[in-house]
Amino acid sequence: MPEPSFYNISNPARVVRLQMRKLSMADGARYAPIKPIAQGGIILLENMKTEEEEEIVELAIAGGVTSGKEAKENKIVEPHSPFEFAIGDY
Repeated sequence: MPEPSFYNISNPARVVRLQMRKLSMADGARYAPIKPIAQGGIILLENMKTEEEEEIVELAIAGGVTSGKEAKENKIVEPHSPFEFAIGDY
Protein backbone atom coordinates (compact mmCIF):
# COMPACT_ATOMS: atom_id res chain seq x y z
CA MET A 1 0.00 0.00 0.00
CA PRO A 2 1.51 3.41 -0.94
CA GLU A 3 2.07 6.05 1.72
CA PRO A 4 -0.48 8.88 1.85
CA SER A 5 0.55 12.14 0.20
CA PHE A 6 -0.52 14.21 3.26
CA TYR A 7 -1.19 13.98 6.99
CA ASN A 8 -3.55 16.05 9.12
CA ILE A 9 -1.83 17.02 12.35
CA SER A 10 -3.49 18.93 15.15
CA ASN A 11 -0.42 20.92 16.25
CA PRO A 12 2.34 21.40 13.66
CA ALA A 13 4.38 23.43 16.13
CA ARG A 14 7.55 21.37 15.98
CA VAL A 15 8.82 20.41 12.59
CA VAL A 16 12.24 19.98 11.02
CA ARG A 17 13.35 22.33 8.26
CA LEU A 18 12.64 19.80 5.48
CA GLN A 19 9.04 19.41 6.70
CA MET A 20 8.28 23.16 6.67
CA ARG A 21 7.84 23.34 2.90
CA LYS A 22 5.11 20.68 3.13
CA LEU A 23 2.99 22.44 5.77
CA SER A 24 -0.32 23.93 4.70
CA MET A 25 -3.53 25.17 6.28
CA ALA A 26 -6.85 23.49 5.56
CA ASP A 27 -9.11 25.29 3.07
CA GLY A 28 -11.84 27.25 4.82
CA ALA A 29 -10.05 27.15 8.17
CA ARG A 30 -11.11 29.67 10.80
CA TYR A 31 -7.56 30.98 11.21
CA ALA A 32 -5.07 31.82 8.48
CA PRO A 33 -1.36 32.56 8.91
CA ILE A 34 -0.30 36.19 8.47
CA LYS A 35 2.93 35.08 6.74
CA PRO A 36 3.58 31.84 4.82
CA ILE A 37 3.98 29.00 7.33
CA ALA A 38 6.75 27.45 5.22
CA GLN A 39 9.01 30.29 6.42
CA GLY A 40 8.95 28.81 9.92
CA GLY A 41 9.55 30.69 13.13
CA ILE A 42 6.64 32.06 15.13
CA ILE A 43 3.39 31.79 13.19
CA LEU A 44 0.76 34.45 13.86
CA LEU A 45 -2.80 33.63 12.86
CA GLU A 46 -5.64 35.90 11.79
CA ASN A 47 -9.27 35.06 12.59
CA MET A 48 -11.03 34.79 9.23
CA LYS A 49 -14.50 34.19 10.72
CA THR A 50 -14.92 37.16 13.04
CA GLU A 51 -18.72 36.97 12.86
CA GLU A 52 -18.68 33.57 14.62
CA GLU A 53 -18.12 33.15 18.36
CA GLU A 54 -14.70 31.79 19.33
CA GLU A 55 -14.31 28.84 21.64
CA ILE A 56 -11.41 29.60 23.97
CA VAL A 57 -10.05 26.62 25.86
CA GLU A 58 -8.78 26.77 29.44
CA LEU A 59 -5.04 27.21 29.88
CA ALA A 60 -3.11 24.08 30.84
CA ILE A 61 -0.81 23.98 33.84
CA ALA A 62 2.85 24.25 32.83
CA GLY A 63 4.71 20.96 33.03
CA GLY A 64 2.24 18.85 31.12
CA VAL A 65 -0.26 16.28 32.24
CA THR A 66 0.45 14.23 35.34
CA SER A 67 -0.92 10.81 36.09
CA GLY A 68 -0.95 8.27 38.86
CA LYS A 69 -0.09 9.09 42.47
CA GLU A 70 1.20 12.63 41.76
CA ALA A 71 -2.04 13.60 40.05
CA LYS A 72 -4.10 12.35 42.99
CA GLU A 73 -2.02 14.22 45.54
CA ASN A 74 -1.53 17.31 43.33
CA LYS A 75 2.11 17.13 44.39
CA ILE A 76 4.52 19.87 43.31
CA VAL A 77 7.73 18.38 41.95
CA GLU A 78 10.93 20.00 43.20
CA PRO A 79 13.45 21.25 40.60
CA HIS A 80 16.81 19.54 40.13
CA SER A 81 19.75 20.76 42.16
CA PRO A 82 22.15 23.14 40.35
CA PHE A 83 25.04 21.61 38.41
CA GLU A 84 27.86 22.69 36.14
CA PHE A 85 28.32 21.46 32.59
CA ALA A 86 31.47 21.97 30.54
CA ILE A 87 30.83 21.23 26.86
CA GLY A 88 34.58 20.98 26.27
CA ASP A 89 34.66 17.76 28.32
CA TYR A 90 32.60 15.94 25.69
